[in-house]
Amino acid sequence: MPLIVTVLSGCGDDEPKDEAGIVMMSVSSEITVMNALGADALCPVECMLVRIEGEDGQWRPLPMGSIEHFNYERGHEYELRVKRTILANPPMDGS
Repeated sequence: MPLIVTVLSGCGDDEPKDEAGIVMMSVSSEITVMNALGADALCPVECMLVRIEGEDGQWRPLPMGSIEHFNYERGHEYELRVKRTILANPPMDGS
């Protein structure tokens, strides 16, 4: 009697996935400058200072224009509810 072996291989869902969630973010009235790698050298980049609720409480620089549909004005403090997406496979040359 012949033996028939069937191998089942599913399309496993082992691919990493982006993580998205809603977070509360404070934006300081102060700004800062950080050095980012440009074409051949470090370039100064103007940044907002942000703090995310539930994290370590530290102010962190975030480049201007990083929050879609938000126009920062110096001298104003903001409390924002934002959708934050952490890319599973970010581009090699992206932030």
